[in-house]
Amino acid sequence: MTEAKITFNIKQLHWHRNMGIPSAFITIDDYSLKTTQLNYRRWKFRREDRVVVWTHRQECMYVISAEVLRKRLAEAGFDRAALEVEFAKCVQDIFSSNAPELYFESHRGSGPRLTTEQIEAFRKASLDDWLLALKKHMAIVREGHPYLTRKDPIPRNLPARINALVAIIDSDLSPVQQMFKPEHRIQMFPCRSLDCMAVAMLEVVPSEAECVLDVTTLVDRELVYCFDDIRPMRLPATTADDEDDI
Repeated sequence: MTEAKITFNIKQLHWHRNMGIPSAFITIDDYSLKTTQLNYRRWKFRREDRVVVWTHRQECMYVISAEVLRKRLAEAGFDRAALEVEFAKCVQDIFSSNAPELYFESHRGSGPRLTTEQIEAFRKASLDDWLLALKKHMAIVREGHPYLTRKDPIPRNLPARINALVAIIDSDLSPVQQMFKPEHRIQMFPCRSLDCMAVAMLEVVPSEAECVLDVTTLVDRELVYCFDDIRPMRLPATTADDEDDI
């Protein structure tokens, strides 16, 4: 992975950063998977994945390919089969609960509720349907964001049920926490764990796509010190006398 490639992706990560609160950001193929404030967990990244690059500032990240992340997840027992099990359990939990309609209520009472057609699509959708919807949703996000210069073709002419699922993923609706406690940011995808949600995203991105854990703001605020041994130090400006002594 070249420095030029990494530098290019740094620009794409800026829009994920909340500069008000030092945070860590996990992205897969430039799409946000998880954000944590004031601290971070290395998750499936390792010390040897650390990268420090100077752009307009010092960027501190862990960077691996989608293929590497997929292998590490599989080694820990998280693969397509595990995703299938978790997906089925989540759908069952939603629709077998005493009040499944609570899942589809709008977040804090704002915004529209899901339509009857969307709820029915949710009820009947297979995991492959959801993965198609996730792929389209991620392409739409990239297409519409000014910082992302790489554009993926948006899947066209998908069945109505898939477009209904895209609308669900893209909605501002939020699961009832007692029912569905997701560990990731894609709250309306029926999958609880960070690991299985990553498996789902890896199903729809290229093997060479970059997976990044960006901890720059935590390092900048000296909340973590895990990059101290590899961060290049900026040298003081050289004076004319100094140059004469060289």
